[in-house]
Amino acid sequence: MIIRSSILILCSIVALRAQAQTPPTTTPPSNPPKPTPIPTVVPANPVTAAPAQTGVPTIVLDSFDSVTQWTTTPAEGVEVSVHPDPNGAHGKAMRVDFDFHGHGGYAVIHRPLSMTLPSNYEFSFAIKGDAPTNTLEFKLIDSTGDNVWWSNNPNFHFPKDWTTITRKKRQISFAWGPTNDKELKRFAAIEFAITAGSGGKGSIWLDDLAVTSLGADTRFYPAPSVAASSQSPGFEIGRAFDADLNTGWRSAPLRVTPTSSTAVTPTGGIPAGAETIAAGHPPSSSTLSRDRRSAARGQATSMAARAPGSRAMTSSRTASATASHSLSGCPSV
Repeated sequence: MIIRSSILILCSIVALRAQAQTPPTTTPPSNPPKPTPIPTVVPANPVTAAPAQTGVPTIVLDSFDSVTQWTTTPAEGVEVSVHPDPNGAHGKAMRVDFDFHGHGGYAVIHRPLSMTLPSNYEFSFAIKGDAPTNTLEFKLIDSTGDNVWWSNNPNFHFPKDWTTITRKKRQISFAWGPTNDKELKRFAAIEFAITAGSGGKGSIWLDDLAVTSLGADTRFYPAPSVAASSQSPGFEIGRAFDADLNTGWRSAPLRVTPTSSTAVTPTGGIPAGAETIAAGHPPSSSTLSRDRRSAARGQATSMAARAPGSRAMTSSRTASATASHSLSGCPSV
């Protein structure tokens, strides 16, 4: 009897434990909710930056990969030659060898190259040299070959390492020629010239000749109107306002012819027998009259001295120039 009771108790305990471990069964709903889908992870594509837009178009006029289009025009007794060189500022370059053989003169290299210029621009080129100090000229020539614009750089020290030289529109002036339109709008040839300063011989290298279109030049507004009755080559009146501290204006020198006159030259006047030497041309009577009128207005300076009882001695270096500046409304500079 006791044994049977113990067995019943054990069976009841086992049944209770099994019931506790069995989860209750429930009837699934008729419309079960749909599980939320797991989003697919897509690797992000790398973003490539767009190329920078400078907005300043630069035209390479000559990369000097070839020098066959360049010709030489030296003065008598001067030697100059051009050669390709593999070691340029970027790629190849042109080497220019010159020798003045102990005297003055010039060494010119020339290339035909036609282009119409924008309203404002900047030329640039890379240069280095193993050469003595001389005058470096950068020249632009029109289709007639008679009208020349230039940037004239006396006492130019050729750098030992590649250096980029820039010349803006205001730094390029009319040099000579018969044209009445002095503004450079188009050209048909480019020249580099080495003019004897200290002379000697040496080599220079050129690369990356280019022109860049610039915005309107508003350095002076309104632009000054400047005129001069005379000027020396390389020191034209426009150089007084070209924003280059290394350039300036100089009047043409005077040629004084001894005269028998004993009159003392008044202050602001031109000595008797003096005439302005035009740049490269003999002075005309109208030019001389205009120079004398300008000087008489007090816009020239001269010095004259006469010792009583002795021969007349005149020392003059007259700067007969007139400059009218339309600077009303200009900011102070």
